[in-house]
Amino acid sequence: MKRYIILLLLLFVSALAEAHQRGDKSIGVGYSYQTKGSRTGLGGRFQYVLSQRIRFEGTVDLFLPERPNKTRRVEAETKRFTSAFLFGLNLHYLIPVAEGRCSLYPLIGVAGYHSHYKLGEEDIDTSETVMHAGLGFSVDLAYYCAVGLEAKYMASPERSSPVLGLYATFHF
Repeated sequence: MKRYIILLLLLFVSALAEAHQRGDKSIGVGYSYQTKGSRTGLGGRFQYVLSQRIRFEGTVDLFLPERPNKTRRVEAETKRFTSAFLFGLNLHYLIPVAEGRCSLYPLIGVAGYHSHYKLGEEDIDTSETVMHAGLGFSVDLAYYCAVGLEAKYMASPERSSPVLGLYATFHF
């Protein structure tokens, strides 16, 4: 039993050593679209490459209110969405494509979702923890810059919906 524990520790330490040698960290900005409610969002992200194939990512998104059109004005006056925040942590498994310049990656993550509504004069705040899974694709434009596209499904009891995202990151 001790041998298996030592073997697992050695594998874990070697993965950490590779991450420190590579030092791949990225910071970026993104645009997202939540299909349920047609909400657009702006956000930021921080990526840290743990090993050659595994990357962690922290994200923050602010979903902006939409302007109601004339046909939906009655519904908008009764309950109006004002804003939402999404704070998430994702895990990516990178699959190199096109000689390593592109990466295809499945992703899985957990996030805290907080939304704010106005119901007449009353303010309603809701918060919940959501899980999401999806697929992403990124292209390295240069050694210091990459762009990517993600499609993920956010699963929650009340707000299950696909979320599409476009982002740009800068490596340092």
